[in-house]
Amino acid sequence: MRNGFIFDENKCVGCKACVAACMLENGWTLPPRTIFTYNSDAHPFLPVTHLSMACNHCERPVCSDSCPAKAFHTESATGIVLVDELKCIGCRYCKWSCPYDAPLFDKTKGVVMKCNLCYQRLTEGLTPACASACPTGALDYNEIPEIREGKTLSWFPETGMNPSIRIKSVPKPGRPVIIPESRFSPDIFVSDKGAKSVLSEWSLIGFTCLVTLSVALLISSFIRGIPADIELFFTLTLLAGLISLFHLGKVFRAWRSPTNFTASPLSREIAMYLIYLVISSAAVISKNSGFTLAACLAGLILLTAIDNVYTFTDKRLEMKFHSGQTFLTGLIVASFLAGFVYSFLFIGIIKLISTASYIARNTDSPANIWLRFFRIAILIISGASMVTGISYPEPAIAGLFLSGEFIDRLLYYYDFNPLNINTLISKQINTDLNEKKRG
Repeated sequence: MRNGFIFDENKCVGCKACVAACMLENGWTLPPRTIFTYNSDAHPFLPVTHLSMACNHCERPVCSDSCPAKAFHTESATGIVLVDELKCIGCRYCKWSCPYDAPLFDKTKGVVMKCNLCYQRLTEGLTPACASACPTGALDYNEIPEIREGKTLSWFPETGMNPSIRIKSVPKPGRPVIIPESRFSPDIFVSDKGAKSVLSEWSLIGFTCLVTLSVALLISSFIRGIPADIELFFTLTLLAGLISLFHLGKVFRAWRSPTNFTASPLSREIAMYLIYLVISSAAVISKNSGFTLAACLAGLILLTAIDNVYTFTDKRLEMKFHSGQTFLTGLIVASFLAGFVYSFLFIGIIKLISTASYIARNTDSPANIWLRFFRIAILIISGASMVTGISYPEPAIAGLFLSGEFIDRLLYYYDFNPLNINTLISKQINTDLNEKKRG
């Protein structure tokens, strides 16, 4: 039996004494512990519930698997998951991967930090500062059963990682009766995405778009039997690698990024980029058909590795078949450049179906819905131009087509939504409000 946090939601009042104690004990400027609140707006039709949580020191920590630099490790004796700030490259992939929102990015240091379970206090026989400071006894640290007891919160992420936390949850009394009932219908909607700035990921967007164009250029050149333009190729490929560095908090530690190749999708992506860079450079310089074929295959594997970085953290089916995936985009751009009409139409239909499905679900903002319609129109115009031969392959049509693929990639980042407790809270509130409204 291992130790972990024991939390009684019926005793927590959201006072944040545990948060303050954590920061004071460790001298942190960021709070590794968070009070997650269900129904923070105190809507009268729903109860208000708090959950005090930091890192859960999971038995199978996904942060450790996802980290490309091997900055995370688990203490064998205690089971504590620690992060080594001297190894962290500040890529923040662990933040995408952790459904409990535990890793925090310290902008001043350029690295990730998180709860260390007050390791020094534990060695002295004391409990973590957060548990010691809880005035209501809602948070404790003790032996936890391997099999969970009681009902887990409906919005607590269940991932199979076996987090070191057990939640005591007892159904709360019904809500207060509001008279007249008809005057207060639960008609509010809470967004499950929140404010999302796609442009904040500009370096990742730039990297993936440029790499996709590089691979497509190489494939189309091989198909046509014409050597790829050396200047354009190296501009796309090297600029992609340079731009990707701006996403790191510690640029000069970038060399550590391929070290976790066996476990981290991000590490595999970076390793494949380096392999592709070497093979494709040799192919373009030597103009050898064998090297070029190998470079094309390496490029397709690289695009698959890029897509896996995102589907590893967002496992929803719609992301695995999203029209903005780099693999699909690379193939359709290569088909466009090579003049392969049938492959273009086949991939284009897949992209149209994927985009139309998002519109049909009608969960977007009006601006994004119109952007998807615009993207569909561009793809249809590009396809019609290829089929009829009108204006193809004039620069205007090529520019229009590539702008549509760029829009598709922007929508991909907007739709990308890894499993996270904040998202689950919002979704659960929406579900419960709709049920109350129907009832």
